[in-house]
Amino acid sequence: MLFRKDIPKVCAHCQHAVRLDSQDMLCRRHGVVGARHGCRRFRYDPTKRLPPPKMNLDTGLDFKIEP
Repeated sequence: MLFRKDIPKVCAHCQHAVRLDSQDMLCRRHGVVGARHGCRRFRYDPTKRLPPPKMNLDTGLDFKIEP
């Protein structure tokens, strides 16, 4: 997933944008834009990709091991 070819060109993954809050980004080129905004100046930054959430194994909802 890190180096796949079909990465969505959105500001949330762009090296020109900085996250302001959960919905807005501050772009060097366009100012304040939405996180889903995309433009032709998009440059992928792999450090801005959020990893998938971890499974919570403490609840026992996924499986149960009996002795």
